[in-house]
Amino acid sequence: MRPIHIVCLCLGAFLSLNLGAADFSEDVVNTAMASTFRVEAVGHGSGTGFAINNDGHVVTNYHVVEGADKFLVMFVKGRLAVITDAFLVAKRPEKDLAILRCNFPFKVTAFPLVSRAATGGQVVMAVGFPGVLDDRFKDSWKSGLTATGKKNEFSLNDEALNYFTPATFAGSVGKEMTIDSGFGGDFRAIAHDAKISEGNSGGPLIDLDGRLVGVNVGGSRSRGSKIDYAYSIHASEVIDLCKTFSIPVTVATSRPSSAGSADSSQTLLIAAVVGLSLVTFLMVLRKPREALVDGISRLTRPGSNAHTPTPMPATPRSGRMILRGRDLEGHSFKLEFDAETLRRSGGRLIVGRKRNLCQLHLPHDSVSRQHAALLFTNGSLCIEDRNSGNGTILNGKILNLGSPPAPLKSGDRIKLGEVELMFDVLV
Repeated sequence: MRPIHIVCLCLGAFLSLNLGAADFSEDVVNTAMASTFRVEAVGHGSGTGFAINNDGHVVTNYHVVEGADKFLVMFVKGRLAVITDAFLVAKRPEKDLAILRCNFPFKVTAFPLVSRAATGGQVVMAVGFPGVLDDRFKDSWKSGLTATGKKNEFSLNDEALNYFTPATFAGSVGKEMTIDSGFGGDFRAIAHDAKISEGNSGGPLIDLDGRLVGVNVGGSRSRGSKIDYAYSIHASEVIDLCKTFSIPVTVATSRPSSAGSADSSQTLLIAAVVGLSLVTFLMVLRKPREALVDGISRLTRPGSNAHTPTPMPATPRSGRMILRGRDLEGHSFKLEFDAETLRRSGGRLIVGRKRNLCQLHLPHDSVSRQHAALLFTNGSLCIEDRNSGNGTILNGKILNLGSPPAPLKSGDRIKLGEVELMFDVLV
């Protein structure tokens, strides 16, 4: 095969991956997280709920509230939490749906509900409180609450804040189907691969515009495989329940934002030219991916330009630092380093799966060979993504290749693929 043929094939792949790629905006993710709450059925367990209007109505699964007489909804804003009583005002067991009502202590943005059918391949995101991530905090979070003096309001330490903060996992729709609810009926369902586990029950499944397409209810694991499939109750079932009980909601009928659609043929042409230039450049490099990421990182770093080399930043004089956490299956990881390690590495440490390409080895299938970089710049330890396959997320914010390095402070939460880590400075 001639080089030009390789270039054309690579260009086709490049355009299909990058023009078709979809990403949730920071505003959509933050709004969804702020409007998703932990719901506790006292004496029976907990799940997830979310706001459907500004009148205090919170949707969850019926199996979350079944059998309980007292309900709590937990709100968080910054490092403050409010735990308030709620009342069951509507239920439809055969659809595994229930609606609570309480007083919202903070302003929230209600989810619009999508009535149209979900389409195969549509990008979605599950928001909620997966139980597998709660194991670390289930026995200690209450000790992290400090009463502020206001009714039902508490300030949170790091562990309690993690307990009150929902997790987000993106995926795509497989197809619509009908599922037995287990309560003498069935419901219209969406099968998707956004990760959920026990505790996500009752949480929202949203589209790229932050609209509700489904209510997460459960999942299954295929035999002999690690592939998980999740199921959500279609939002149309929630719309019907709200109509029955005269509960106000906003219904959306338009299609979701398309994933990476081009605005004009001119956009496509520009993308093609840029893509061809990049592919040609990559073909002549010995280590193309690493070199490209290094180049973009150096060009976009504050104070650097294409003609003047960036001086090596000073490293902190003392102090040990650590990244520690777990993956979704509960496996623990700990990456410890210090100022001397940073100095020997030129002020930058690479975190990734490939041991011989990284200073900090994170052996997990969801982590890229070179996933992220830690660097000391402008007096702070910072983190940046290295064009990883599954993304780098800092405190819920997605870090994109080419963005300025994001400063780190003790207690920050970092997600590399499916591994969630907490950064700490050790004294």
